[in-house]
Amino acid sequence: MPAIVRNFTDPLEKELYWDASFTIAFHEQQHDKHDACVNFATRLFLAGVVSYVSDWTLNEFAFYLIRRHLEQEAKVHGLYWQEFFRRHPDAIQPALRRVRVALSQLTAFTVWLPSLGTNFCDLILEPQLRQLLQHQSVKNSLRAVAPTAWQTFAASTFDDAFWLMERFNLLPTDAFHIAIAQSFGIKAIVSLDPDFIRVDGIIVYAP
Repeated sequence: MPAIVRNFTDPLEKELYWDASFTIAFHEQQHDKHDACVNFATRLFLAGVVSYVSDWTLNEFAFYLIRRHLEQEAKVHGLYWQEFFRRHPDAIQPALRRVRVALSQLTAFTVWLPSLGTNFCDLILEPQLRQLLQHQSVKNSLRAVAPTAWQTFAASTFDDAFWLMERFNLLPTDAFHIAIAQSFGIKAIVSLDPDFIRVDGIIVYAP
């Protein structure tokens, strides 16, 4: 069965994952779905829905902003954006400043999903552990544990994403968005990408 598809006026879930297509439309005023996405994000916020983004969301979003800036600059010089960037690597700096501002604005509406699994993150958030972190020996122990926890989570997420790619004919990025959301128990995703609709077991919000 395909995903459950809802529009922006349908009943809301308590938690929702933003993919990059929605995030870009939410941010870019010239996007034809901008107003709809802003209104939906505002509805989520007022309803107390927790909206999440991941590293994959932020990476795609940042790359979009950087590429768009470089394309505009390259056009003036009659060059393809990658060639322009190769010749003028410092041209990325204005785009990076824009990315920093955009990501800062995004934090008003979303919560970032860390790369570690939920059990490990819950452990770090325990009040007792916060007190223990004042001791250098505990800090050193956590530094030793963190890489292993990350590797276990990353391997599991990769396996889940690859299964989604094979099962539903997804591109890697789409599969990783879903795998990460599901690894945190989030079943609802807001996206402008119709490929998500093919995936069984999730709820897709679309304009």
